[in-house]
Amino acid sequence: MHAPFDLMVDITEAPSLDAKYEIFSSFIEAEYGYVGVNYVLFTDTRSLQGIHSNHVSKRSGLPGEWREIYQRNNYARDDLGMRMGALAHQPILQSSFYRLLHEEKLPQNLARVVGGVRDFVSSGVVIPLEANGVRAVVGLYDTSGKIANHDARFERDRTIIQTLANHLYMCSD
Repeated sequence: MHAPFDLMVDITEAPSLDAKYEIFSSFIEAEYGYVGVNYVLFTDTRSLQGIHSNHVSKRSGLPGEWREIYQRNNYARDDLGMRMGALAHQPILQSSFYRLLHEEKLPQNLARVVGGVRDFVSSGVVIPLEANGVRAVVGLYDTSGKIANHDARFERDRTIIQTLANHLYMCSD
């Protein structure tokens, strides 16, 4: 198992974005149990249309069935995690989205996506990133854990996880 500093060196030295992403996602799964890893680089965050139409994504770990449902139901347009990740400055726990859903505080279009996500993702976090005016997001998802356990574990390891996500972002070109 790599130590976080060794991982940062490996990410830095990897020859391509695909290789950097693979190193990062493999470590995040092995060390923290996140089987789903989404990395999204936004090229335009001036509008919701820009957020959803102008981005580059790397995704792994969630079942193909989820991707099919996501695409078939056009969830990207109303993906609250992607919206908030593109605009926020602090990590957003998946439990926050589920709490809003449970309390019926989401508009129907956003609620349908959060409800769909809940069928495949038990817990996770969306980490917003920004450098030189360019925004990105790393979404980390657990498909089998308990929300309370995840949220406590993330809070304990938050600095390391955020640092690694930011390093991936800073090394991506």
